[in-house]
Amino acid sequence: MNTNGDTRPTRFAATVLFVDMVDSTRRAVELGDSEWVDLQAEHDAMLRRTVRRFGGRRLQTLGDGLVAVFAAASPCVRCGTAIAVGSRLLGVEIRAGIHAGDCEQRGIHLGGIVFHIAARILGRAGASEVLVSRAVKELVSEEGFVFRRRGRHRLKGLPGEWPLYAVDMVSTRELRVGAPEPPLAPVAVAAAPAAAQCDSA
Repeated sequence: MNTNGDTRPTRFAATVLFVDMVDSTRRAVELGDSEWVDLQAEHDAMLRRTVRRFGGRRLQTLGDGLVAVFAAASPCVRCGTAIAVGSRLLGVEIRAGIHAGDCEQRGIHLGGIVFHIAARILGRAGASEVLVSRAVKELVSEEGFVFRRRGRHRLKGLPGEWPLYAVDMVSTRELRVGAPEPPLAPVAVAAAPAAAQCDSA
């Protein structure tokens, strides 16, 4: 921070995960208020544990989902898949969108088009589907993941068509959980849609 009080931005590469619960309103009606609140709490705890397990940083809560940032693509993809499995064990389904790119940190805020793209990819994902961009697929090309082509899509507000891929299989190679995290203090996502204050894991 300089003497005028301005914060100089810090840029770094990261992989961003957006997660959202599918048909949450329908499930809430089916369960009733009390059981739904209990399920939400249990699901939220699972999200927190899973993000920590794979070395990520949970930035904020978005309704029944989350935004998290990882230093590398592989643990991010593993985390998204583990969240999909864990959610189904709790009787709910999620969808996830993942993109890798540059983040910019100014003070306690994170920004960057990477957040917008991950959010748009999330919007194309189906129930229990982890959908990734070509950038993510290429970053994990030697990690043993298996992807299924999901075609080319126009993402709102973004130029051109984007090839997207669904994660079909995750490598059984043991993940090194102690991987470095992005250089983050507690932050808020400044550029992502529906931004809110962060909720660090």
